[in-house]
Amino acid sequence: MNRFETIEIPVYYMRGGTSTGVLVKKEDLPIDKRKRDIILRKIMGIPEISTPGNNQITGLGRGIPTSNKVFIVEVADKEKRKARSTLAQLAADKNTIDWSVNCGNMSSAIPLYLLESELIDVENGINTIEIFNTNTKKSTNAYINVLDGRIVDYAEIPGVNGSFPEVRLELKNPAGSKTGKLFPTGNKIDVIDGIEVSCLDVNVPMVIVKAVDIGKNGREAVNELKSDKVLQKKLTHLWTEAGIKMKLKKSDGSLMTRQDLQNSETIPKICMISPPSNNGDINTRYFTPQAPHNSLAVSGGGCLAAACLIDGTIAQTIISNPDILHESKKRSVVKIENPAGVLDIELYMDGTDIERIVYKRSTQVIVKGDSIIYGLSREY
Repeated sequence: MNRFETIEIPVYYMRGGTSTGVLVKKEDLPIDKRKRDIILRKIMGIPEISTPGNNQITGLGRGIPTSNKVFIVEVADKEKRKARSTLAQLAADKNTIDWSVNCGNMSSAIPLYLLESELIDVENGINTIEIFNTNTKKSTNAYINVLDGRIVDYAEIPGVNGSFPEVRLELKNPAGSKTGKLFPTGNKIDVIDGIEVSCLDVNVPMVIVKAVDIGKNGREAVNELKSDKVLQKKLTHLWTEAGIKMKLKKSDGSLMTRQDLQNSETIPKICMISPPSNNGDINTRYFTPQAPHNSLAVSGGGCLAAACLIDGTIAQTIISNPDILHESKKRSVVKIENPAGVLDIELYMDGTDIERIVYKRSTQVIVKGDSIIYGLSREY
């Protein structure tokens, strides 16, 4: 801290998939968790006290959940390309930080971050980077094709304009990420106030409901969904009651209350589904849960894709012929239509045993440098 009461924190401001956020080395943050959280809020422009309507004028956050993410990264083994990631999910108008979930989209930024900052050793050709996420206690394998220290494969993905470095991510044993169960309620279909839903936990706990059952066709524009207060009330009630049935827990291990669930920015996710119309297998409108997603999170996409392949779920009834999704005995590809296009999810399953989920993302470094933090003396 200098005489202007500022400190400088080295950061990378990046896009991963359809999310944006900040990546920072664990060693560049305070060990004390309270001080660490103060710095993270200041980097992103999050208020010290929850402030409805906060626009994040002072920070790097953009006001929406998909652009309010910070990954804290540490290298476990440089030569073996092993890293650990911890996601801080923030919200524009709340001072609390959610440490309970991972982000599949933003995870794709981690390999490029490690490469650009020379935190791992790479060779020419396909390199495998193992990323252990401390939030979910799950590992992801990331694959990048490298030549002379740079990623050589580029990709275009729905929701992102342009071609950027390609990262393929493989999530191993994703079922039960938060609850330990594929079907946390014990049922493939639950009924909440007369509405059928399927509650699954694959990558993230999620509630699936047919759009028609809540008065929608499933093809509404994102802005239309944002302004529909009646729909938001219905969805809030559904994900709250479903969260109680799933026995979702907070980071301290205690059960989430109805109020916790109503205000949650992360779990459970909820999506409306409907029949496809653009050569896909199913159509969706995905919520995070407080706001509709401009496209589709890959974590939620993986959960929905798994539901499409399991007999007896809401999603499976939408698929006219699930057998066509199977390219081999265990490998399937599900094409999910969403507001930005079609997301392809590759699954390796044996019955309800989900061995791994693979998906392709693109990533980019937007800015790298130091985040200047002002006025820490008062909080410290």
